Amino acid sequence: MGVRLIALDLDGTVLRDDKSISAATLDALAKCRKRGMHIAVATARSEKAAEAYIKQLNPDLVVSNGGALVRAGGRVVHECKLPADVAQSIIRELMDARGFVSMTAELPSGYYATWDPPYTGDYAHTQYSDFRSPLTEDVYKITAELLHAHEAEAVATRYPICSMLAFSGENWYRFAHRDAGKMAGVKAAAAHCAVDLCH
Repeated sequence: MGVRLIALDLDGTVLRDDKSISAATLDALAKCRKRGMHIAVATARSEKAAEAYIKQLNPDLVVSNGGALVRAGGRVVHECKLPADVAQSIIRELMDARGFVSMTAELPSGYYATWDPPYTGDYAHTQYSDFRSPLTEDVYKITAELLHAHEAEAVATRYPICSMLAFSGENWYRFAHRDAGKMAGVKAAAAHCAVDLCH
């Protein structure tokens, strides 16, 4: 049957070092679309942080927040979030860790961070929060900068619903629902398009 779905990462894949997308890439994707292939963007970024690139690529589906959210034509077709109370508890433990430096959290209402503005570029939409107020929304993902990996690992082990991912070469750690992942998001996107990934 040939290729029916193409899922593309952004950073380090579609985006060049200067965060631009080449004309050759856009042309190749346009040709794929003409041949009836579905195009999906699959990124660890939030939709807002990927907005400029989504507009250029004009994908059929967007898998964002590391697979925690999937949209097709602007409509949510898959979500996998940490419950607000669990996320709040994780946030408190991380902020109480000796090696805590900073934190971000992606919620349906926006992207929040513990450092003060200015925020620029793809993250100009970031809002400041000290995370002292109780969360009223479930959370797509939490990222925390910690000086000691064992502290991140210890927090993750106390929450079986949560999975922890260490960023390569950095002191940043992502916490999300254990069932949220890019592959799970791509599978949900494929199911929406009636594409069988096994063939």
